[in-house]
Amino acid sequence: MPHSLNYTIRTRSRAKALVQIAQLLTRQIFRLDERAKQNHYHQMVAHVQDIQRHVFRQIRFRFMTWHGQIEGSRLAQLTVDKLFGRANSLSGDDSF
Repeated sequence: MPHSLNYTIRTRSRAKALVQIAQLLTRQIFRLDERAKQNHYHQMVAHVQDIQRHVFRQIRFRFMTWHGQIEGSRLAQLTVDKLFGRANSLSGDDSF
């Protein structure tokens, strides 16, 4: 086999291997990016839930002084659900 042909074969297989390595690294980088996005999303959800709990505690205290413990807690939960755009976690007609 002539030297130039042997060199061409090795170069092509080396180039093919480099392309495959680049593809694998690219996939790995995108997976890391996806994991970072998921971690960021979970952190955001945790922060929002923390804010919701804090607002609930503040509102609940005021509603409890006006309406009693059970009704005050229920109204506080409904208020937090409305403020944060969640579906009502409690069933029943609360149109007032």
